[in-house]
Amino acid sequence: MRDRRRCLAARGPAIGNWLRRRTEEAKDEVLAITCKMAEIAGAVLAGAARVAQSSARSLRRRGKAVPARAKATLQELADVAAMLAKVAEQAGQRGAGAMPGGAEGVVSFHDNDARPIRKGRIGKPAEFAYKAQFVDNADGVVLDYEVYKGDPSDASLLVPGMKRIVA
Repeated sequence: MRDRRRCLAARGPAIGNWLRRRTEEAKDEVLAITCKMAEIAGAVLAGAARVAQSSARSLRRRGKAVPARAKATLQELADVAAMLAKVAEQAGQRGAGAMPGGAEGVVSFHDNDARPIRKGRIGKPAEFAYKAQFVDNADGVVLDYEVYKGDPSDASLLVPGMKRIVA
């Protein structure tokens, strides 16, 4: 499988340089770079699929003598390839002028479950994380907490939080 990290690493700073310009030309150039990176990701996916098929075939031939670590590594390759496929699809949608949905899209390669959360700040209108609710008493003792995926409204979290405390 060909290593394409250097090819992608050269394009990352170029995106930052273009974004600092804040012009329509810069947006178009960033989209073009993103599309090229999506093409490279597609090539990486094709190589990963070949490696996964070959490895799975090799493991099947070995039968029950396959180490658990080898199976886990093959599963990890499949998981990463699936996430990369989503990222490449999102980049392709951006290149075509469409806005991919944030609720089901990938916003963090390292954390599958992170979601965009609208905060309304001028400098950072959205952050990518989880939403958490903590309930403490007057002494500062935490009585209850809950971590949520996505961005549920604060109003919908109040009543269930109070019911958990009462229970």
